[in-house]
Amino acid sequence: MLSISSAIALSSGLGNLTADFDDDGFLRAGDDTLAVYDAFRARYGRDDRILVGIEAPDIFDLQALVRLRDLHEAIEQDVPHVAEVMSLVNARDTRGDGDELIVDELLDPWPNDALELAIVERRAMLNPLYLNTYFSHDGRFAAIVVELDTYTSLDNFDSDDVEHWFPDDSAANKTEAEYLSATETRQTIRGLRKLIKKHQSPEFRLDLVGGAVLSQYMQEISTEDVRLRTMLSVLLIAVVLLALFRRISGALLPLLVVSLSTISTFGAMGWIGVPFTIVTQILPSFLIVVGICDAVHVLALVYQRLSAGDSRDTAVSSALGRAGLPIVLTSLTTAAGLFSFVAADITPVAEFGVAAPVGVLLALFYSVTLLPALLVISPWTRASHGQRVSTPNGVSGILLHAGNIATTHPRGTIAVVALLVVAAVPGVSALRLSNDNLAWLFEDDPMRMSIERIDRAFEGTERLEILVNTRRENGLHEPDHLRRIDSVVEHVMGTTVERVEIGSGLSIVDIVEEINQALHENQIESRTLPNDRRLIAQELLLFENSGTDDLEDVTDSRFQEARLTFQARIVDSMYYVPFIHSLESALPKILGPDIAVEITGKMALRSRAFAVLLGSLLRSYGLALLIISPLMILMVGSVRRGVISMIPNLLPVYFVLALMGWLDIPLNISTMLVGSIVIGLAVDDTIHFVHGFDRHLAECGHPATAVRRTLETTGRAMLVTTIVLCVGFFVLLFGSFKGTIHLGILAGSASLVAFLADVIVAPALMMLAHPTRQEA
Repeated sequence: MLSISSAIALSSGLGNLTADFDDDGFLRAGDDTLAVYDAFRARYGRDDRILVGIEAPDIFDLQALVRLRDLHEAIEQDVPHVAEVMSLVNARDTRGDGDELIVDELLDPWPNDALELAIVERRAMLNPLYLNTYFSHDGRFAAIVVELDTYTSLDNFDSDDVEHWFPDDSAANKTEAEYLSATETRQTIRGLRKLIKKHQSPEFRLDLVGGAVLSQYMQEISTEDVRLRTMLSVLLIAVVLLALFRRISGALLPLLVVSLSTISTFGAMGWIGVPFTIVTQILPSFLIVVGICDAVHVLALVYQRLSAGDSRDTAVSSALGRAGLPIVLTSLTTAAGLFSFVAADITPVAEFGVAAPVGVLLALFYSVTLLPALLVISPWTRASHGQRVSTPNGVSGILLHAGNIATTHPRGTIAVVALLVVAAVPGVSALRLSNDNLAWLFEDDPMRMSIERIDRAFEGTERLEILVNTRRENGLHEPDHLRRIDSVVEHVMGTTVERVEIGSGLSIVDIVEEINQALHENQIESRTLPNDRRLIAQELLLFENSGTDDLEDVTDSRFQEARLTFQARIVDSMYYVPFIHSLESALPKILGPDIAVEITGKMALRSRAFAVLLGSLLRSYGLALLIISPLMILMVGSVRRGVISMIPNLLPVYFVLALMGWLDIPLNISTMLVGSIVIGLAVDDTIHFVHGFDRHLAECGHPATAVRRTLETTGRAMLVTTIVLCVGFFVLLFGSFKGTIHLGILAGSASLVAFLADVIVAPALMMLAHPTRQEA
């Protein structure tokens, strides 16, 4: 009854579960880079624009422009939560007419014939601010830039109520409460998709790209993947359990328990505010296999006692008496290994370190409460004399043969393993880190192809933002300050570090030069910075009075701070790190000590996320060892034997890292999970082996005999759990994300290595740990 009540209470939290696939959330609250970005976003709005890429034979063809206008206007009218729509249709056109400054739109009035269209095209080609923003170099691509609302417009939102929502009066909490919600962003993307489907044609090809679009796409794909993988896991594991136990209860009852555990875990995530992310989306498959492994050890002993003629009550109580302590210990070590991820500086990984241990402990709770109750009352649980857990023909013999080799030649066994460790060094040395969003998708994925096409056409869609603060009001009226800002733009545009290349840049300097050209009879040679402070101030005042608010995008109201925006090609974030470092070193020297500079934007966020990846990895793995090693020592009752027992648990991690190097699988926010997951799961079999070994050693007094008896009994359950783990992890191969597929390959392979280590290396180590005791 307690189990059912707990399941109902936890499952009710499913309605609170949210999804977050936006890489804004990679960095943890309090990170300095994230704080700078949040402050930037509060001042200037979102920098993660949505782009509608348009490919046509000639974008300046009149028919193409008409279709562009129709789509532009439809977005303005029909798509919700849009702050601004920009394209060639309403691109700012600044020109002079005598002493008058005219700020109008490029296509107003609309061209009606070839001559007027030629004039418009010439004006566009001569305006450097249009290139790679509204059209590409070759004139085959155009873009509609869609800026989303920064803050929510929900009917029940009132900024005055923020303090009521968050008793903590922090600015961070208030800002987070006001941002556009995931539901609203989803509504915007759906509206854009609907329009694109309507306006798409072979001669007018449309691509929808942008950070919000990619996040929504990955969320949708992930949801479908989770459904598919969960069904496959349940089906395949049911087949495995039926084949092994040859009983309906052997398949049905464990799956019922793990399904309840998984649902309860996601409900708990809803209650504690842990979202569904690119990392936590592996939880269903993971929790199913972990819960099944707990149940297998109980079921194997229950069916063994039933086959011996015990009643159901006696069989269940006997099974819990023998398997209860190892199951509790294995669950604690698995949870401990997963809990190590809370030390990660990458939020989705840290959240996994909260949700996964909760799921493991819930699986333990249901396995020792609900499963025994179901076994007692189930009509499918009946005695079947003489029936044991079924294993494939010859497997038991192979296990015993492996154990015999290890006990007969323990030093030779360890020597061979040591040689394998040395042979794996080149693989470990080839290991590399990565944080590439696009690399999660396959090369032929439609979304990835769209992103790469538009990124290539416009020479970059990644955003780098630089804030230059003159530290005094109207500091941007100073010609010297503007020249230094222009030098920053030239430096950034000319800097190439690793694979990072800047395609275009925009600052207040461009607007001042644009105004100056317009007021000097639109002569291209006058597109320069004035040398007079008063003239700059007058030109900016004229621009403001023209009716445009475009200055708000490049400076603050006091003309103290300048915003410099750059577009770069999308590459692995590992290349952003040295690029950002080079700018952090060079820009203060260019600007001088009297001007402050901050680097932010999506590129800076991804650079920082990559920079903390290695530290998160080392802390997580180190914490896992610090937590699990003492538990192992306490379990075996000896520091020496506890340390020795950890060796078979570290070998799978080491060989998996080598496998990653050989297969060129990088360490990223997905594959970094492998180490701590493997340590936690590998310890499970080791605990069962050592627990069985100690029990048999106390009975017979001979290490080799104890190993053989352990492999004959516990070894069967270890084999079953390994099969279940491999099935559960290899099911991750049925997905759309490379990172998840790689995790499945690595975790499944590690499970096999862990099993081999426990049936070969562990017996050899046990023999060496008892050198004075010989078998009679």
